[in-house]
Amino acid sequence: MRYGYGFSQAKILYLSRLILDKFNEDDGVELFADDNQLIKAIKTGIEDEVKFYDELRQKAEQKILSQKREIHEGNREWELLISKYFTEELDKLDKV
Repeated sequence: MRYGYGFSQAKILYLSRLILDKFNEDDGVELFADDNQLIKAIKTGIEDEVKFYDELRQKAEQKILSQKREIHEGNREWELLISKYFTEELDKLDKV
């Protein structure tokens, strides 16, 4: 499975292991589960975040696609609008 923003299962697993390594190196962190359980929990958290941001990006894309004139994906105007609408979607969540 491949997620948005270039995240594959392998990359998410790699990041999960890096995070767990940092926890294990920190004397101020006490872990109460085995590494496999912790990696699974970290991996799930990363996947949920990536899905969340993918959904916001899709909402932003829909706003662009619903405009009367055609705006081509990848050009400068598209990138500016995606950024603007993505930020607007994030701002809506802050107000809720």
